[in-house]
Amino acid sequence: MNPRRAAPKEPPSASIIVAVFVADCQLSREVAPFCISLNKELSIGRVLDIIREIVDEVAGPRPGPGWNLFNLTTGELLTVPPLSSRSDLRDRDILFFGEVFSEALRAEVVRLREVKGKPLMALKMKMMKSCALM
Repeated sequence: MNPRRAAPKEPPSASIIVAVFVADCQLSREVAPFCISLNKELSIGRVLDIIREIVDEVAGPRPGPGWNLFNLTTGELLTVPPLSSRSDLRDRDILFFGEVFSEALRAEVVRLREVKGKPLMALKMKMMKSCALM
């Protein structure tokens, strides 16, 4: 696995790996989902800056305000003040970065959490392959 921005100098327990999905109609290019390694001690504002930098590298700068960061694992909006507070992100959290977090996306996350058995194993294998390629 080669997550973006991995910091090899830190001990393994000091970092977490999260998956990030990006959807925004104002971007010039589509951004594929990616995995990222983050320090556990980072503030939400810094996490937002790191993700914004990666998206800007891939799709170019986005015009205007409106970025939001949602934690699909907990269902919470992370970009509410104070952004200086320490993030409560955990290993394997799934983040959504974009303008609006739709109810359809929330329903899909709930559906995926209920997957069991062979379909769950197939989904996990697909996720592992995707993260390994990134």
